[in-house]
Amino acid sequence: MTCQRPRCEGSEEILRGITSEQFEDNTPSPDLFEGDEVSVNRLKIMSREKSIIVIRHNTVNSIPACYIFTVTELVNWTQEYVSKNTDLKRRGFTVWVEEAPTEKNEELNQLANPAHAEIEPKITLGLSKHLINCLSKLSKLSLCGDG
Repeated sequence: MTCQRPRCEGSEEILRGITSEQFEDNTPSPDLFEGDEVSVNRLKIMSREKSIIVIRHNTVNSIPACYIFTVTELVNWTQEYVSKNTDLKRRGFTVWVEEAPTEKNEELNQLANPAHAEIEPKITLGLSKHLINCLSKLSKLSLCGDG
């Protein structure tokens, strides 16, 4: 985990871009949210359209789809999952989103992304699957015309 950075507010909308590698048959990969410091973009800083352009450029992948949701939704879905997992419940596991703007990196040919943020702490595969199920039930998947 990185040094403590400012946290995003609960009402803030965030976007999780889905690369072509993470999207097959119009279905996101189960590990879409798995891992440390999962990248998202803050829509109050950068529009959906601009976010897709920056993510596409920086990942050198097509972005056929994305999810848009609030930080509060993420926290609530996580708590729903934790309530059914004795170990996570005992540890008081929760998630948050930290601001993590990036600067232009000419060496890697990456654009600056002032809207970049990261989900903390590490997300397990089980929680990743749960988040995708919650997002799918609410029809939060948005196609980006880049498949």
